[in-house]
Amino acid sequence: MRTSSLAKIFSKAVHYFGYRLLPIEHDRPIDLRASTNHPSSLLYHSYARPILVDLSLNLGRGLQIFPFSKEHHPFVRALIKARKATNCKHTIHLELKRYYEAVQPRSAACWLNLTYSDCPILFQEKPWALTMPWDQRSPDEWRVAREEFAIQENQHLGHDISIENGWHFWGPVHPLKLQIETERLFSLLESIETRGLARHDLHDGDIRAIILRKGDGSWRWRVSGGEHRAAVMAALGYPSIPARVLQIINREDVAIWPGVISGTFTHEAALKVFDLIFDGSLPNVVRPWAEQINSTHFEPCAEV
Repeated sequence: MRTSSLAKIFSKAVHYFGYRLLPIEHDRPIDLRASTNHPSSLLYHSYARPILVDLSLNLGRGLQIFPFSKEHHPFVRALIKARKATNCKHTIHLELKRYYEAVQPRSAACWLNLTYSDCPILFQEKPWALTMPWDQRSPDEWRVAREEFAIQENQHLGHDISIENGWHFWGPVHPLKLQIETERLFSLLESIETRGLARHDLHDGDIRAIILRKGDGSWRWRVSGGEHRAAVMAALGYPSIPARVLQIINREDVAIWPGVISGTFTHEAALKVFDLIFDGSLPNVVRPWAEQINSTHFEPCAEV
């Protein structure tokens, strides 16, 4: 029997008893001595076991920035309109097409309403190299990770296309990618509407979340995985959803956020991103779509 087969069998056996195998590197310490020795740094460089809680959808943000309402979130809007229409799937398709044709950021900075002077690094990166100031990963690392994930995800859904053909956050998208997103939302809507949200304790068994918190104790949360499920739950009128909290970001820790330490973000730009998401404001790149649906809640036009 091949070594890889033995490893898989052993891994499954270990998992059966509630454990999992990790590479030796997992136990290797993360050396931050050259950049920071602040105790709060562990919040941004080390992840503990995730905690499962019920989070209010009124406080949530999807696709990094959108509040979960029909006036703001493209998926939620498409699903709410579809439920009232005669042809549900066709309505989802039309609403998504409208969104993807209107919202097409030219760079990663656009999605966060950042100008060149705010963040020259992200201004020159592809949109899917998007990173947050509290992320450990660099724009390059995010770009590669999302390119690989898009291929795997699309193949899992039976299609051989890459992120160059579109990503679900924004347009432009290839007609096939539009079809994929339509089918995905329609199938989830049918499933959750009929049987409720199914969850489990294994990988991707729950929506994943990151908490953003201010010094006064107020907080919001942002989806870190499970965008489509969260949007469907919001469209169906659920007040809250079960989610695994992966990380808590404190606004007052801005000076030790990895993206600030690395120089990707200035202190001011990092806080601008935090506040954009926390306040539920929409960036300028969303203006064409927001105007189409008569939404007035967006940030003023950012000048380069």
